[in-house]
Amino acid sequence: DSTKTGSIWRPTAMRRTSAAALVVMAFLAVSPAFATTYFVRKSGNNANAGTSPAAAWLTIQKAANTMVAGDTVYVGPGTYVESVNVTISGSAGNPISYIADPAGAFTSDVAGPVVIDPSSGNAVNLNAADWTIIDGFTIVGQGTGNTYGIRGMNGSNNHTIRNCDISGFGSSNDSDAIRFGQSLNILVENCALHHNTGHGYKQVGSGNLNANVVFRNNSVFANGRQGFEAVYTGGGGNVVVVEKNFIHHQGDDGIEFTSTNGSAIVRNNVVYRNGAYGIESSNTSATIVNNTVVRNSATGLQTESAGTYRVYGNIFYLNAAGVVDQNAGTILWDYNCYGTTDSLSIAAGPNDVVAD
Repeated sequence: DSTKTGSIWRPTAMRRTSAAALVVMAFLAVSPAFATTYFVRKSGNNANAGTSPAAAWLTIQKAANTMVAGDTVYVGPGTYVESVNVTISGSAGNPISYIADPAGAFTSDVAGPVVIDPSSGNAVNLNAADWTIIDGFTIVGQGTGNTYGIRGMNGSNNHTIRNCDISGFGSSNDSDAIRFGQSLNILVENCALHHNTGHGYKQVGSGNLNANVVFRNNSVFANGRQGFEAVYTGGGGNVVVVEKNFIHHQGDDGIEFTSTNGSAIVRNNVVYRNGAYGIESSNTSATIVNNTVVRNSATGLQTESAGTYRVYGNIFYLNAAGVVDQNAGTILWDYNCYGTTDSLSIAAGPNDVVAD
């Protein structure tokens, strides 16, 4: 079976084989090479292969030292007294995944929380790694020193943290449940961040090195400082989204942005009974929409820098110092709701609702 093109004969079978080879090569180019699933259990041993529940490892650090891009580890119920230092990176499309298994569905253990207790120091360090997923862990601190539940600094990028409960870190006010700095593409979702001496979440850095931070669907409460704080300077590419969170009973602001250049989107949050402002913003651009901001110890909203603040569709009620403290900037204000006794220090919007 063959075909002829000009004076060159091309066997059809050869052409089919070549096409199939190209398809296989293309698949291999986009798929993780030899991605492996590992297991960690309290009954494990680090001398094991780690590749089945029966041959599980004992420590999460053993997994961190072994896994490469595309690999996954399932960690069974129990308390792991260790600080986990992650130094190996995943890659785009092939992250390294650390998955807690509280139900025992993958490890065959009796159901229970999967706890990381560092005893002292940070629980998880991501300073030298990119492209990880951390999912489902209970991370507890001992209330001593300047410590963090999860910390990624100095260009630690492309991390997802979800479904984690992080509490009890630090004895100084700079100890946080989660802290990143000089970091790109961070997603934190569905976490409980509470009872830490410092922040629930803090992002620090300079230049365009804090872009694409998304903080959503989290419950953040009873931390000593801000529930969420982003502090960054310089650059024009900083975009931070804070959405669909419950943020309450912090020692300081509920949500704070400090930036000389960058944009923030704050939407669909419930922010109440925090120790200072509900929302404080110093951005060059901020969109603040559809939030409920109630009974905070200062104003519901404070603007601190000469930016443009688009404030629409929010509910402000019984914040101790009134609705808005406009220290600087231009506020575009409309469709907001506040009480008849709430002090509004700026011009009301034509579509505002004033009611109790």
